[in-house]
Amino acid sequence: MLSGPPYIRTTGLKQLLAGNDVIIHCPYSGYPIESIRWRLSGQEIIPNSRYSVASVQEGGFLKINQVDSSHDGGVYTCIVRSRAGEEARRDLQVVIKSPPVIEPFAFPKNLQEGGRAQLSCIVSSGDMPVFFSWHKDGQPVPIGLQVTEKKEDFFSILVFKDLTDRHSGRYTCFATNAAAKVNYTTELNVRVPPHWRQEPKDMAVMLGNPISLHCEAGGFPDPIISWFKGQGKMSQDFHLIPLKNNTLSVDFATSDDEGYYMCLAKNDIGSGLKKVIHVNVNEPVRFEYAMKNVSSRRNDPVTLSCVAIGDEPVTVTWSHNSARIDLNNYRLSIAEIKTENGVNSQLSISRTDRHDSGRYKCIAENPFGRSEHTIFLAVQERPDAPANLEVVEVKSRTVKLSWRRPFDGNSPVLSYLVQYQPIKSLHNLPPTIHTTEAEWNSGTTVNVSLPTVSGSVTIDGEPREQAIVTGLYPATAYLIRMLAINEIESSSFTDALIIKTQEEPPVESPQNIQVQTGGMGELIVTWQVPPRDSWNGELLGYMVNYTEDKQAINYVSSSGATNNSIKVRGWATTKTTISGLRMFTRYLVRVQAYNGIASGPWSQPVIGTTLEGVPEAPPQNVTCFPAGSQSIRVTWQEPPSHFHGGIIQGYKILYRPLVKQVELSSTTEVKRTSNMETHLHALYKATNYSIRVLAYTKGDGVASDAKYCSTEEDVPDPPANVKAAALTADSILISWLPPIHKNGIITNYNVYCREAGRKGQAKTLSVAYTHPNLHNPPILVADHLVRVDENGNPMTFEARNLQENQMYEFWVSATTGSGEGEPTAVIAQATNTRAPARIASFSQTLRRAVGSSLVLECLAVGNPTPRTRWFTRDRPVTFSYFYEVTTDGNLKIHSIATSLTGNYTCQAKNLFGHDEIVYTIVAMKTPSAPHLIVQFSTEDSIRVTWEPPDDGGAPIQGYVLSYRTGDSGWTKLDFTPEQTSTTITGLKCGNQYILKMMGFNRVGDGNSSDEIIVGTKGKVSTAPEEKDFIQTNATCASITLSLWNNGGCPIHHFSVEHRPLGTIRWTVVSSDMSNSEENREKLLFCEFAPATWYQLRVSATNDAGKTTAQFNFGTTTLDGERVAPPEVFPSENDLSHEIATVSGQRNVLPLIVVVIVIIIALLLTMLILRHRRAFCGPSMSGYESRAIPNDIKEEHENRRNQQVYSASPVKTVDKGNESEMYEISPYATFSVAGGRTNASGQVMNAKTPTRGVTSSTLDYTMQFKTFGHPDGDLNATAYPVLPSSGFGHVKGKSSWHKQRYYNTDDESTLSKSMTVVAGSSQIQPHRMKGSRESGSHDSRHINRSKSRSKENRDESESDTSVSPINEFSNAPTYRVPVKSRDMFRPDSSTESNNDNSPVAERRSNTPRHVLQPEARSRSRQQAPIKPRESHSMDMLRSGSNNSFNSEVILEDGLKFHPPSGFTDSREFSEAECDRERALDLEVQRVMENNDMQKVEREELTSLLAR
Repeated sequence: MLSGPPYIRTTGLKQLLAGNDVIIHCPYSGYPIESIRWRLSGQEIIPNSRYSVASVQEGGFLKINQVDSSHDGGVYTCIVRSRAGEEARRDLQVVIKSPPVIEPFAFPKNLQEGGRAQLSCIVSSGDMPVFFSWHKDGQPVPIGLQVTEKKEDFFSILVFKDLTDRHSGRYTCFATNAAAKVNYTTELNVRVPPHWRQEPKDMAVMLGNPISLHCEAGGFPDPIISWFKGQGKMSQDFHLIPLKNNTLSVDFATSDDEGYYMCLAKNDIGSGLKKVIHVNVNEPVRFEYAMKNVSSRRNDPVTLSCVAIGDEPVTVTWSHNSARIDLNNYRLSIAEIKTENGVNSQLSISRTDRHDSGRYKCIAENPFGRSEHTIFLAVQERPDAPANLEVVEVKSRTVKLSWRRPFDGNSPVLSYLVQYQPIKSLHNLPPTIHTTEAEWNSGTTVNVSLPTVSGSVTIDGEPREQAIVTGLYPATAYLIRMLAINEIESSSFTDALIIKTQEEPPVESPQNIQVQTGGMGELIVTWQVPPRDSWNGELLGYMVNYTEDKQAINYVSSSGATNNSIKVRGWATTKTTISGLRMFTRYLVRVQAYNGIASGPWSQPVIGTTLEGVPEAPPQNVTCFPAGSQSIRVTWQEPPSHFHGGIIQGYKILYRPLVKQVELSSTTEVKRTSNMETHLHALYKATNYSIRVLAYTKGDGVASDAKYCSTEEDVPDPPANVKAAALTADSILISWLPPIHKNGIITNYNVYCREAGRKGQAKTLSVAYTHPNLHNPPILVADHLVRVDENGNPMTFEARNLQENQMYEFWVSATTGSGEGEPTAVIAQATNTRAPARIASFSQTLRRAVGSSLVLECLAVGNPTPRTRWFTRDRPVTFSYFYEVTTDGNLKIHSIATSLTGNYTCQAKNLFGHDEIVYTIVAMKTPSAPHLIVQFSTEDSIRVTWEPPDDGGAPIQGYVLSYRTGDSGWTKLDFTPEQTSTTITGLKCGNQYILKMMGFNRVGDGNSSDEIIVGTKGKVSTAPEEKDFIQTNATCASITLSLWNNGGCPIHHFSVEHRPLGTIRWTVVSSDMSNSEENREKLLFCEFAPATWYQLRVSATNDAGKTTAQFNFGTTTLDGERVAPPEVFPSENDLSHEIATVSGQRNVLPLIVVVIVIIIALLLTMLILRHRRAFCGPSMSGYESRAIPNDIKEEHENRRNQQVYSASPVKTVDKGNESEMYEISPYATFSVAGGRTNASGQVMNAKTPTRGVTSSTLDYTMQFKTFGHPDGDLNATAYPVLPSSGFGHVKGKSSWHKQRYYNTDDESTLSKSMTVVAGSSQIQPHRMKGSRESGSHDSRHINRSKSRSKENRDESESDTSVSPINEFSNAPTYRVPVKSRDMFRPDSSTESNNDNSPVAERRSNTPRHVLQPEARSRSRQQAPIKPRESHSMDMLRSGSNNSFNSEVILEDGLKFHPPSGFTDSREFSEAECDRERALDLEVQRVMENNDMQKVEREELTSLLAR
């Protein structure tokens, strides 16, 4: 070779694919070459596992294994060196390209047609950009498939919105970049429900030909084809036919192959496909039998039937002896009847004759074939009837007959037929009677076949045959006859004979014994009358035996009688009630019938169980134990087994917390369990619970006595609120509210104090108290000991010895025996010498029951001491009968009322600030009446709903629904507060029920709703028409009880009686006949006389009542002829009148004697009453007299011997008016003119006719006594008196003193008083209808007083409010007690009635003498009110005059009766009258300042409160 220097040719850019093995050649020349080296980016390539350099001999190429784009790209330099040391270099640019890498993907499984899917093709690596394309089954995805492609830089998604079977196939994703094109393929299989490829169709085939039914369906997966066939030709009740392929094949078609077929294709996708087709198998006509023989008696009709089987249409033709039938013969007729399988052609011969015998051929044809049927008819004669039939011997169950052999009709007699039937009565029947065939065609007729008697006997020289007839019933009358039978037919019957068998005891027991539950402890036993043929005589009645089932679980052995029997008289009485049984107890009941001979056998015992009730005893040994601070464990044992009353379904535990806090719920909760032990959870901590347990079956049983258990103590909650107020420069008052949940007994409160801004241990100030039930001593901390009572009061602490103007932080916690609870939030307060007014009490919302008392605290602090004021309804609180401000600044409410509900504000103010708190008072009352609604009613139930009423401010704890019928007692049902509907079951059909409901809360029972009257569906039964109800013959009558309309309520029983027309006495068939199916159809009564009219009385009883109907019927003659009815049917009243006329003539004299005695007694009574009136004084007309209560009588007896005082009258003059008021001396007797003085000084006659005071008796003077006067201070109080018909005397109340004046309706128990008014002004007599001026004002004031008294009827018991002593009425008034004629009896007394309350003590309790809030808290019941002075005088006039009249009628109809006389049983002391009258003036002055405003009840309450 030629030598030359090394040289390397220039090469272009080299592109490599990542991941491949690559060889890079160096295009050099020159010779000799010593070495070839490679460099990458200036670095020498050292051969290793990835790089290798071939030798010079091999070309010196560079091999790169698994090209890596991150390392192998760049500039490669090939260096060729010759042996002479010459080198040639050439750079080669290498670029690495990465092909795309597709991540494997696949379609989801179980994709069904109609679903949605997407397929994602993701390139995880490779050079960008990447281009995607999709193919389906090697071809681009067709546009018709509606597949959407979504592309991004490195992925592509195919979206299938509605999958069909066309989407199934192989999908390939192609990814292409500059380096390569790659792909990945997956398969989509869409699950498609079946669809028909070859749908089966109806087909018809001839009988015997093959059947082939094809059924083919497509889908994915491939559907499974199943064939089903209907059970009959027209039935679609299919059953599966096992097949090897999809085609149903039958080689030989029969009639059984005809019917409905169903092909079902399923592949578990969707509901599958099914098609029902019908296959008709056409059948040629045919007959089951080729021929038959028919015989007929001569002159009798005969019918030849030819039944052809085959598909329609079928035609039938007849021939006789190969000749066509002559249908013109009136004796012959042909009729065709279509049958299910073909045609029945009948050839009828109305009267057969000898020539009718022969061969009859029936030929049938249809479109599919032809067939023949042959009938051979034979007409023959009968033998004569047996002659001289006689009865030889009669027993209880057999009879021996004898007869002479008859003529056999040229055919041997094969046998004899004896026919007999029972008859009801033997009266007026001859020994031998003639009967019709219709009478023998009844169900009671019995046929007995007797074989030919070989050995005959000779009686009276003639041959006779004998036979014994068996199977008869004892004590039964029979008609019996017989006939002879040969090969041809039977003879006629002999004349019927009458026989009666002997009696025996009943051989069968009553049937169909049924025992049903009745009321509580009752079983209703019904049965069916034994078969008539088993009576063996006349049944007299039944014996019902019952005994407890010893196999029962709750059987209790006792020494008493456990096996009892009841006798039920009358064979038609098939029902009785066994009462006095134990509830839910199994009894074995048996019934037997008896007749005049003996009793029959007992029936099989039938088990009856009395009605399931409720447990009659509570669970035993109820115990409870605390199981934690919020749980209690309760155990018990089941009630005694004989008190279960049913199957115990479980137990209910009724538990209720006994809490005083209104905020805590105290409703009774119920827990159900089937065990004998349970745990009550989520209870209040440290709370006593009332626990009762009851067992329940279908209803709740008796609850056990309450057991009381407390949950365990726990740490308390933090105090509800905390305050701090500066007192002085070195003291601060801390106050707090107790925890809402104390969770035990609070032993002490911990008050923590520290300077504001300081960290570290706080100073603890402990407030402790000793509970009366604890024995731990009080805790003394920081030299402060604050004792509080068991209620936790006081809840304040004064922190002293503090630094002036220093800010302090405080918080409080409570401690029980379980430890210290959570503290309150931290509050800050600084000491201050100028402490602004602050209220240490807290604003609260208080809920209290109506009628309870309440004290609202207002502890005001500050320096100087602040002034406090109370406000309500934006007005300051002043004197009121409802509340008062105590000396401590608290507001005491005497009695909570609805009108007092609202906000009460206490304000405190001093020189440096002011503060206020607000109490919100909520008055709780009983719930209002629920709104009861009846939704519907059925025969035995009523569905009701109710709307929850206003709860009165306290949660409703439950409802009580009461219902009753008529005058019966109320039945009550309890319901939880959550229930708003119920169904009352177990009611009687067709009855009216009265319903009412009330709710109750912790305050008490609310008002009941209005009573609702609702009836269950149904009514009393109605009687049927007489013509349809009764059917008769000569001796019997049958009635159809099923025609009786029950009115919607099942009929329990019937009562049936009858009597001859015109008689009085009824014959009772049954007084308690069950409404069984046997009796409802036909009830037969016999032993009636023929051709006689009777009356039938039937009573039907159901729950709605009893219906009685009376019917008239007449029996027929023995020949069956009807008798004419009478012209008039006598009624029950006509019969009773006849009896009364006869008996009345005998009782006239005793009646006259009785009348005379009554008249004499009345005359004596009138004389006695008149004589008593002369001694006892005139009667008070117009008044109601009542008995004096015993306590008043005793009080009157105790006062009889008290001392009587007298004193002088004292006159008091009002300077502002010329009128004078006399304070009449106590215990003095005065005379007052009976007339009135007018302005001129003339005396007007007082109208007092009812008092019996006349000029002849008292000379126009009324005598009276004054009340006793207390010691000293005679003129301390004036005595103004308001009219008795005004505010002072409201019906049922007293304006003087509640304990000293009684209801004015009870005139015999009241202290009667009158008011006489004298003055310079003219006084007009008051009448029933007064003048417009006085009458209108009086009535208005009276109505206001009535409203006031009703609203405050339950207020405080005493009257302590009084006005200043110089305020009294201008008119001189006297309180004049009017006595009857016994007024001066020596035993009368006017001493004070209250021996236990001395006068001095009562006077000291008036507001003028006492300042204690307790004395001022008692508000008055009634407040006499007068708008103005002039009207006050009018009322005084009308009131005093009214005292002499019988009564006063107000605007609203309320009547006030004046006192009827003066008695000393209810007189008032001086102090009582003093307080009463002063209070009248005080309220009168208040009303006068209101300028006659019309004040309603609520406005008057607010006015009095202010």
